[in-house]
Amino acid sequence: MLKFIGHFRNLPIAGPIVLGILELLRQPVIIWFMVCYSWLLLGFAMCFYVLSTDVTDDSSFSQVYMSFATMVRAGLSGDMEFGSYTAMDTLFGPMVFVVFIVLSQVIMTNLFIAIVADEYSVAKASGERIWKNNIALLMAQDLIQSLPVDSSGQIDMLSPAMLVGHEVRTEPGAVSEDART
Repeated sequence: MLKFIGHFRNLPIAGPIVLGILELLRQPVIIWFMVCYSWLLLGFAMCFYVLSTDVTDDSSFSQVYMSFATMVRAGLSGDMEFGSYTAMDTLFGPMVFVVFIVLSQVIMTNLFIAIVADEYSVAKASGERIWKNNIALLMAQDLIQSLPVDSSGQIDMLSPAMLVGHEVRTEPGAVSEDART
């Protein structure tokens, strides 16, 4: 997958976008948001783990890591079974679940969209700069590889391809016949 994305880095249209997204993921505010979102999921996972101690028929909240996995599924993909929450407690389980959905789906998702929209312009500019530098490097490498070389492997500065349109001086300060006429 990373190799596939690496090929997009040099394309004219996709390159700046891919590099912009990669730069966006490196922004500290995005990382901080993910930490806060994980903290929210862990808090609700612990709450539901404590509430589900009496429920024996549902394994979604039987262990802390299972409870956290259930919160990730419910918070990120909406994959949830409401019966699991009502089995814990008929009033408190659904009430905490509704608070979780409002915080996770509505507030945190909109906050994430706002952060991404705000930070993307900075990341896009950085991605375009990196893309231009990559293209310039590729062009320079291509130019160097196309230069004529002599038998020793050095660039042949006196080859006809290198001398087109230039004055040839044999001695320092001496002027060639072409320059005198």
